[in-house]
Amino acid sequence: MTYKDDYMSWAGGFSACLFLENEIVPNSYSVEITFETITNNISHQNISFERVKHMINVYLQNSMIVKYDNPKIEMLKNLKVNLLTTPLDPIDSIIAICLHKKLSSITDSMLNIGKVIIQSWQGDHIKYEITNDMPEYNLLEKHNIEKTIWWNHAGPQCHHKSLHFLNNMVFNYSWKDVKLNYDADTEQTDSKFHPVILDGGKNED
Repeated sequence: MTYKDDYMSWAGGFSACLFLENEIVPNSYSVEITFETITNNISHQNISFERVKHMINVYLQNSMIVKYDNPKIEMLKNLKVNLLTTPLDPIDSIIAICLHKKLSSITDSMLNIGKVIIQSWQGDHIKYEITNDMPEYNLLEKHNIEKTIWWNHAGPQCHHKSLHFLNNMVFNYSWKDVKLNYDADTEQTDSKFHPVILDGGKNED
């Protein structure tokens, strides 16, 4: 992690396959996430950061990315793979918006997600930078077709629950199953991440 202005940043990446109408396309993504802590509970800070890393390094690694209404999506039902379903075509900018919203949800007001910056091999390494004050950020609002759509849900899953046949193919688990639940305050998940917030150095006005 490095400090950038008032935010910390973390860089990671994952490999995934894009399931399109007529082909499956492998892709590799680079992701940079900037954030700030908004809780003084060090355990919760650590758990939140570990959730962010888990999403990128574990859940999305070797996952399948597909538009939720792809007419051939049922072909995936016999696979066992983590899944990310997008409301629009799974281009890098849409994936970045989904990720920003999801990371904001899973950190449960413990971290403030600043930017999600994504680029991919298939996208010719063009960078897309998403913040929550961009007009594009609200692009997903009209696609909240479920009571709690996955990008607004605090659990790790990233697929539309209305696609019931997919529930057998994805790895359904909770944060508690991977010891990243906030109730386990005594379980420090990573002693490397202990930011200290100091007063001073800036004018209040």
